[in-house]
Amino acid sequence: MAHTLLEVLVQPGAKHVALTILGQTKIKVAIRARAIEGQANKAVLELLTDRLKIRSSAITMVRGQQSREKVFRIEGLEPPEAMKLLRETSK
Repeated sequence: MAHTLLEVLVQPGAKHVALTILGQTKIKVAIRARAIEGQANKAVLELLTDRLKIRSSAITMVRGQQSREKVFRIEGLEPPEAMKLLRETSK
């Protein structure tokens, strides 16, 4: 099955929610949630499901539970398709 490994650099506690494309499978996400008790991780997951138009069960955090640098596995989308959706919604 198709999947994408997406590298995400998280900026918790930001004033504005923003998504910036940094590379072929790398993005930066600024979120309002703080990095307390998994709030930032939950906010990133919600943002990704919303922007990629997929259910939350299709996304798994592979690495970075307690780090700003995270890797998510996204089921059902090839990398070009996932990045296209993220580009379209980051404008």
